[in-house]
Amino acid sequence: MTTHDVHTTPLRVLTAITSAQEPAIIELLSRQRTTIDIVRRCADMTEARGYAGAGIANAIIMSSDFPGFDRSAVDAFATHNVTLVVLNNPDDQYSTQRLAALGVRHTLTYKDVSTRLIDTLTKAHTTPTTNEDLPIEWTSSRENHNLTLEPPTTNGRIIAVWGTHGAPGRSTLTTNLAYGLAHRNQLTKRRRKTNPTPETATSAIIVDADTQSPSITQALGLLDESSGLAQACRAASQGLLNTRALTKYLAGITPQLGVLTGLPRASRWPELSAPNLETVFTAARTAAHWTLVDCAPDIDEDDFAAFDPRAPRRNAATTTSLHHADLILVTGTGDPVGTTRMVRALDTISTNPDLAHIPRIVVVNKVRSTTAGPSSPRGIRLALSRFTQELPPVLLSDAPALADKALMNGRVILEESPNSGLGKELVALIDLIVAGFGDQAQAPAPQAAEPVAAGAV
Repeated sequence: MTTHDVHTTPLRVLTAITSAQEPAIIELLSRQRTTIDIVRRCADMTEARGYAGAGIANAIIMSSDFPGFDRSAVDAFATHNVTLVVLNNPDDQYSTQRLAALGVRHTLTYKDVSTRLIDTLTKAHTTPTTNEDLPIEWTSSRENHNLTLEPPTTNGRIIAVWGTHGAPGRSTLTTNLAYGLAHRNQLTKRRRKTNPTPETATSAIIVDADTQSPSITQALGLLDESSGLAQACRAASQGLLNTRALTKYLAGITPQLGVLTGLPRASRWPELSAPNLETVFTAARTAAHWTLVDCAPDIDEDDFAAFDPRAPRRNAATTTSLHHADLILVTGTGDPVGTTRMVRALDTISTNPDLAHIPRIVVVNKVRSTTAGPSSPRGIRLALSRFTQELPPVLLSDAPALADKALMNGRVILEESPNSGLGKELVALIDLIVAGFGDQAQAPAPQAAEPVAAGAV
């Protein structure tokens, strides 16, 4: 007795087939009238997803090249408990890898349809499936931008730079930390003229995931033609993104530093969906030692979530970046307004059950005595510890002339003036971060670094 004989009621099936074999497949299914009922032959993906959502089918047979077939379609069928069986060309190895990346668990080649389709369909419907990640391969260079990223021996680290409203300097901090982490040995040799650390190749990626006011492109003097991050997310949606593919979307700043540029318009935020960003971060971990993510300040759920749980989330890019981070840098400005906003931001992240456990460092930027008083470091630390129970944060001094010069030249402060007061403070923060992750071999002891905030690495 075959597997499909155990069904007491017919299995209701949708079809969405582009192959010339469709008539033969329909005829094959029609012969199994007691066990299989073809409820609809779908003409497009909208129709297929609509019938799946209506609950009139238990399974769907779909061609791998059916228009609109992507990660969101696979997730939609799974959400509606509709078993998906995908037919693909046996000679197209790329298609097989793509289906695995999309999370498709039941596939069948066209040449095996006549002998295996019925059993595959019924077994797929009765057998629970599990999700497995597609192995990601590494490629070490991209000729177009002269990138020579060195793959990490283990998974790379993701650092999310998040903070308050009011331009606290998230993008400036992101770009400088990424540059410093990618060229740390070079910066160390400049600072320590004796016994420099051995030259060790490192690599970093900047991800501009700010869906409200992205600015990494302008800060680094890049052309605002297309979004590398949106292209990477699009490839992830199609199941085509791995480490090799990710390098195609990186804009090269130096041989060790690449950038996934942000959206040219904030209205395109739906392109950065949570599932696709997760795939991007997975690829980034194997592509570089460090990934620095510039995040927008809002993390609250939008009001439409209560009406349509499957609709895109306005702040999905930020929340996804924070959830996948190994370290969160909470950034604010060192003035009365900025300190108040910082207190509220820290309260928000501390009470969020999905984020409270993630290590964090508090970074107070643009600290100056004219707005914070002559005892600004002590006052800021006291204010934050009083209202949030945080330990002393890292303070970065205000250097508007230096920041303006770097911005006009499309360079970072550590590239423009690493020996300046702010440059030394940034290097000390980088040392603190590296040491916190336990990388003592590459981490010289920080000189006059600020203490780490509570919960930090």
